[in-house]
Amino acid sequence: MNTEESLNYAINLWKELMDVGHVPARRAVTFFAGLLLKHNKADVCLEILSTVQNQQYTTIRNLKVLTLTKLNRLDDTIPILKSILQIEAGAQVLTFNKDVLDTLGEQLEKENNTELLSEFKHLMKIFEDEKHISDLSLDQQLTSEITTRMWKQDRNQNRFQSSRPFRPRPNLQRQQVTLHDME
Repeated sequence: MNTEESLNYAINLWKELMDVGHVPARRAVTFFAGLLLKHNKADVCLEILSTVQNQQYTTIRNLKVLTLTKLNRLDDTIPILKSILQIEAGAQVLTFNKDVLDTLGEQLEKENNTELLSEFKHLMKIFEDEKHISDLSLDQQLTSEITTRMWKQDRNQNRFQSSRPFRPRPNLQRQQVTLHDME
């Protein structure tokens, strides 16, 4: 699955989809982006990720942070990390994958940028306290089975019923217009 052949197939498929104006589903985009990262094509990956309208999905956020880390654009990762602290998600806790954060932390230490490293450590403390770190790896998340939500039985049965009584439409006479009539 992680072969040069599969990468070339995905790239060609992406080009075809873009040529006809179709943007693939987020799951397909993230899977393709993960494949690009595995083949050290972070610059293309960033371009692909930018096609997703909602940049706050967990897979998109994680892939973007990892991609920017690989491109050594470390200062661009901090606003993405901060973004989950500014979003009202209700009962849901927005997360980052631990492996992605570890990779970023290692790169920040390697670069020895004290200001960014300090801010990163501060964010990590908040993430740990507020449980914004997922133990699930990015690979596990990208390759996880797609699950569907089950509707409650009674909800599903009444799905197309309305509270209004059914009233048939009056039988209207429609005139059929042909191309010959339009001349």
